[in-house]
Amino acid sequence: MSNISIERCPTGIEELDEILRGGFIRNSTVLIAGNPGTGKTIFAAKFIYEGVRKFKEPGVYLSFAESKKDFYMFMKNLGMDFEEIEKWNKFIFIEALTLADESAVERAIESLIDRVVEIKARRAVIDSITAITQVLNPARARALIHNTIVKGLKSYNVTTLLIADLPFGENKVGFGAEEFVVDGVIIFRMERVQELITRYMEIRKMRGIEIIDVEIPFAIIPNKGIQIMLMERPEVLISISDERITTGIEKLDELFRGGLRKGAQLLITGPSGSGKSVLIANIISNLITKNIRTMYVSFDEPPAHILSRIKLFREEINPSLIRIESINPTAYTCAEMTSRILTNINDYKPDLIIMDGLTTLTRTHNLCRLWYYIVNMFLKFKKLGITGIYAYTANYPKEPVPLDTLADAVLIIQYKYHEGIRRIFMSKNRLDPTSTKQLLMRLGENGKLELLEE
Repeated sequence: MSNISIERCPTGIEELDEILRGGFIRNSTVLIAGNPGTGKTIFAAKFIYEGVRKFKEPGVYLSFAESKKDFYMFMKNLGMDFEEIEKWNKFIFIEALTLADESAVERAIESLIDRVVEIKARRAVIDSITAITQVLNPARARALIHNTIVKGLKSYNVTTLLIADLPFGENKVGFGAEEFVVDGVIIFRMERVQELITRYMEIRKMRGIEIIDVEIPFAIIPNKGIQIMLMERPEVLISISDERITTGIEKLDELFRGGLRKGAQLLITGPSGSGKSVLIANIISNLITKNIRTMYVSFDEPPAHILSRIKLFREEINPSLIRIESINPTAYTCAEMTSRILTNINDYKPDLIIMDGLTTLTRTHNLCRLWYYIVNMFLKFKKLGITGIYAYTANYPKEPVPLDTLADAVLIIQYKYHEGIRRIFMSKNRLDPTSTKQLLMRLGENGKLELLEE
């Protein structure tokens, strides 16, 4: 039996195209439904914009909800310059804000088809069909959507997105028949926790692929539009390199049997004031001399404090070898924080990433939601061969540490505050035989650190 190749129409969002095996089926019709503010219009705009800019496919956007001026202004803030691509004669925006009766609807659809023919469009968006269902009776609306829009645009080899608004608390789209006449359905949802909004999309139906019964989180990012937080799903366990990164602290390297494995993920945990951040600063100061590019992400300290701590160990620092990002977790959703971190990684391409202040994250965000993103980042860093060091405040093992099962190695700092005694040891090392050594950790008044065998 011969294999039939299915031509795909990329959405322009790489992570979603990966899920869709390359994109929507060419010449299909996909329903994009969701509550107001969930990102439907941005998604559709991205589909058209990247179609023109990246894939050289002309597009037409018919809007019953937004003026051309407002649409262009809003999308430009998200990195999509529709005014520019309009000058290429590859894009047309049709503004049809007044739908008084059935004839107005028919004229708008006729105009859409005329513009499709005019520029030989391969992509089209109707935003939204909810406006049509509010003007026409149910039977006429179903006939128009099925015969004129779906079948009509397919005859011109156009891949079409139909946007539909879902009232809050409702699951049915329009008259309930729209889902049956299209090739795919993607539902957009959002969840509000205090003042932060987290958005998800759910692929409810898509011809040509297996249904993915899972919420796919995404963020709306300035100058980018939509970024999907796609969970890494390696078919096999990711192997860690035998190459070592020495910390520059002899006794610590002995615990790791010669240094950290490249691509390994290390968790350092201890109570507040135990010296986790000082230890990390010392490691960074040593790695800088070996031209190891380090990205430091903190959720509870400004960059100036972090840099001054590193300079306790090395005053001269090449700024190209360290990038410091401070993120206030109360100001961002998990998806937005993850997007910011991954964008920096793609831009800076570090060898080592430090994530400090993770305890603050677990106190400000839903742990189940947060877990999804942390697991994803662990797997992403491993896949890219980036070594990770994570600092978590806890009196381990009395207090639970959510990350200990994920980490390749766990370094414990015990701190007897009244005696001023700090001990450091490995509780886990799945990559090498776990060392049974315990080291005394001494911090001088100027922040200098010393590790000694007991």
